[in-house]
Amino acid sequence: MRQGALEKRKARLTAGLRKTLISERMERAKGFEPSTPTLARLCSTPELHPRSAAPKHRCEAADLPQNAAHCKGVLSIFSTEALSLLHPVARTWARMEVASLAHLSPQNLLDRLSELGIKAETVEHDPVFTVAESASVKEQIPGAHSKNLFVKDKKGRFFLISAKHDTAIDLKRTHEAIGASGRLSFGSADQLRALLGVEPGSVTAFAVVNDTDGKVTMVLDANLMEHERVNFHPLVNSMTTGVSRDDLVAFLRATGHDPLILRLPEPPAELPDDTQAPM
Repeated sequence: MRQGALEKRKARLTAGLRKTLISERMERAKGFEPSTPTLARLCSTPELHPRSAAPKHRCEAADLPQNAAHCKGVLSIFSTEALSLLHPVARTWARMEVASLAHLSPQNLLDRLSELGIKAETVEHDPVFTVAESASVKEQIPGAHSKNLFVKDKKGRFFLISAKHDTAIDLKRTHEAIGASGRLSFGSADQLRALLGVEPGSVTAFAVVNDTDGKVTMVLDANLMEHERVNFHPLVNSMTTGVSRDDLVAFLRATGHDPLILRLPEPPAELPDDTQAPM
């Protein structure tokens, strides 16, 4: 039954893809690039986005298992050959949409921790988006709390830096410590979603579980790792999960992200107002 449903789904998606390809070819035959409306259709046609209006990380087929294994199977429908026929803009968006299907949900993550034998304690709370907003949550949950920075260097390499929430970091010099090329800048929201499968405000060390291609380098601040228990969001900012520091490292390694553990550079100390700088 599951196989039959998948075949019907494949046929429906293939028909939608063929329709958009024909539209694009007709416009190219006229001697010009596809119009803006055509590009919009290529990037938003439902058939090119094989998921329903249900919460993210869920497949729409009611009779198929709701897990990442099935979601990854959808990728076979969009073969490399089929994607290569799309306009570059549509091809990029199609790949991002398909990739997002394979991202884990918070429950999938907690199940993965359990499968690895990692003891985790999770507390639900109101969504928090900044370190300041999470102050009340920190008071209720023991252990070190984290702040997480998704950054990239001049060559397009991505890094996820997890540090203690009150650690001051000099981003102008951090690239020297982690081996990046040139100064760091923050990754975009789209890059965050595509690579780590989380929304801005929910960045967490646990998110590297979604980086199955190993494009993100994991960095842990030594200040954070001085604490026995460390806390992170389990992919959403309405929950906080605590694990031991050793279990955190074990989890990261299990995802293929052996972390760099080092002391990040701090901003230079400011001179007091009544002190003159040396000449």
